Amino acid sequence: MRAVIGQDRGSAVVAAVLVSACFALIAAQIVRSSRSDIISVNASLTHAELSAAADAGLALAVHGLTETGPRGRWGLDRRPHAAVLGLASLTVTVEDERGKIPLNTMTASQAAAMFREAGAAPDATAALVTAFLAFRDPAPQNPAQPMSGAGAGPSRAGGFETVGELTQVPGVTPALYAAVSPSVTVYAGNAPFDPTTATPMALKVMLGGQSAYTALVRSRELQGERTALDPSPDPSLVGRALMVRVRAYEKGGAQLQKSTVIELTGRSSRPFVVREQLPDFG
Repeated sequence: MRAVIGQDRGSAVVAAVLVSACFALIAAQIVRSSRSDIISVNASLTHAELSAAADAGLALAVHGLTETGPRGRWGLDRRPHAAVLGLASLTVTVEDERGKIPLNTMTASQAAAMFREAGAAPDATAALVTAFLAFRDPAPQNPAQPMSGAGAGPSRAGGFETVGELTQVPGVTPALYAAVSPSVTVYAGNAPFDPTTATPMALKVMLGGQSAYTALVRSRELQGERTALDPSPDPSLVGRALMVRVRAYEKGGAQLQKSTVIELTGRSSRPFVVREQLPDFG
């Protein structure tokens, strides 16, 4: 009888240990889950803070671009403007879309020059230009011919609506896109190309062989040197498409970049309109 009681007690001890172990595992899982939730919440808060700081950087740029006081208006030379907002540091730059390569009006020879400058292999340039022009200016759909593919919708109207659509052109690799995208635009409209605010790549593509020296000077200017090409302030920036890039970052390493194409209106009630908001990066 005693032996049976001893076995029961032994089983009870084992069961108690197993139950305790289960509770310990559950508790550990809860702790891990809580820590994960805390990390996730902290990351969300940091992203929200950086996003708000970047929005403030955009407002700072609009103020600088419309400044009429003694400090003077911001120029369009892509020089970084630094600011501190709370725990976030800001770097704000402004790019003139008229100083970029217009995707929707550039010629075939300019497209070839653009891809060469971006590092495309010589034997691939011709195919890239053909694919680029076919994407931008697709052949009109013949109503008498059925559309290809089951349930196919209408063909593209043509023209680039965003710079990001370059990634849809066959042959444009991520590396080519990364090299080209800072120097191209869909917002130049019919306005003339402005070499005084252009990137070195845009100068070489738009001005051809005559721009080698100009591109060198412009490259040095972008690195901080003042040159003869330093543009005098335009009397009015109203109606001019501008890319405002804001990088917000904290000491811990978290950072976020917002890029927004705006157009100044000249109205105090609504000083600018947003033409495009690129996805946040960071």
